[in-house]
Amino acid sequence: MGIINSADASLSRDFSNPNWASYNRISYRSGFASDLGLAYQITKEQKYLDKGRQALLNLDVGGDAPYDMDRAVALRGYALAYDWIQPGLSSTDDTPIRDKLARLADRTYRDLNGDGTKKTYVSFADYHGQAYPSVAIAGLALEDYTNPNRISLSSGPEDWTKAGTDYLFVNDELHTYNRPLISYGFDEESGKHLLGSYKTYVIDDLLWWFQVYSVHYDKNMLEDYPVAKKIVTSELWETLPNGYMNNYVTSGNTLETYQRGILSLLNDQEKGEMLRYLDQTKGGDTLLPYSRENDLAPTKLLYIVYENYNGISRESPEWTSHLDEDAIYQVFRGGDWEEDADWLSLVTFDVESNSNRDSAHHDQLSIEYYSRGDLLLADAGETKHVLDTYYGQYGVHHNSIQIEDPQTPFATSFWADSQARGVYKGGCRWY
Repeated sequence: MGIINSADASLSRDFSNPNWASYNRISYRSGFASDLGLAYQITKEQKYLDKGRQALLNLDVGGDAPYDMDRAVALRGYALAYDWIQPGLSSTDDTPIRDKLARLADRTYRDLNGDGTKKTYVSFADYHGQAYPSVAIAGLALEDYTNPNRISLSSGPEDWTKAGTDYLFVNDELHTYNRPLISYGFDEESGKHLLGSYKTYVIDDLLWWFQVYSVHYDKNMLEDYPVAKKIVTSELWETLPNGYMNNYVTSGNTLETYQRGILSLLNDQEKGEMLRYLDQTKGGDTLLPYSRENDLAPTKLLYIVYENYNGISRESPEWTSHLDEDAIYQVFRGGDWEEDADWLSLVTFDVESNSNRDSAHHDQLSIEYYSRGDLLLADAGETKHVLDTYYGQYGVHHNSIQIEDPQTPFATSFWADSQARGVYKGGCRWY
């Protein structure tokens, strides 16, 4: 009913009016269009088709776009809306809508590197990690688009799709660093996010793309690009035995439950392991004060892909510890998966990112220890919600060795009254 109610709320909107009093950002308008599109697919009612058609015919009318991100979000929303509305469109309507959607896709694609002027700038969590999947979705929605009216474009569907395949997972040719875009946000070895809970910034965009890709090509994104599977299953091994996230950078006191959006892409054994994890975290956000649940699987996506999993047996993974000498984070787990199991983490960060938020934490080789159902030795993580907001940038906030050199001592620190310093990940290289 939530999808239908959202669509009903947009039936009275006039999409030909460029100056709505509220919710006039292009990203909002596209969301309303996709609500209408999916409602039409569910009900086949003419009122949703008519209003969705109006929204698509006016996708270039009005709509504020204060940030490049607004266009990227709008592109995904309109691409999905077009896919759902298209079967009910006449050729007279279809042609101009495709041209308008192609113009938006071309502009959004060019935004990714400032039309070639920002090839040294990458902002994964706040922009690029969200925008690349959205551009790729438009590439598939317009896969057969040949620009019959010869509108002015500098890119096309093949380019747009590459944003979510080659550029995202192999080598980002839109920027100059000869590495995949995904490596700016995730550890390619383990799938762990470099910035902890900043995973929430991009995960819904990735869920949409992984599912759209898999349905469109009748292949599994998680198999074609194995790092994708690591990304959406890392919570299995990195969370504490009670289901809460570790305190790595910004992760503490959260429960990650977005995985319902990718269950359909896992094999039965993996489904069982993930379902056990999701059962364990159910209602857990009431256990700890100041905790929250990051359930970021979009409702519209869940309606489309979530299945009946009652027949899948909930199982613990056959392995316990997660150790990889090339990964940024190691977990030593006791002999079982119960809530009172022993659990110890070790930060072994060894990648170059474009953020000082992860690099400036003095937590290289720091540890956390959980045992007997409690976190006995906690890393402070990013301590921005306490009075002395040092953002976890000093060794005192982490369980790491402090080193003092009597020959060339450091200045006495104001935060620990010590001439020792902790090992830290490294200075930030700004791109």
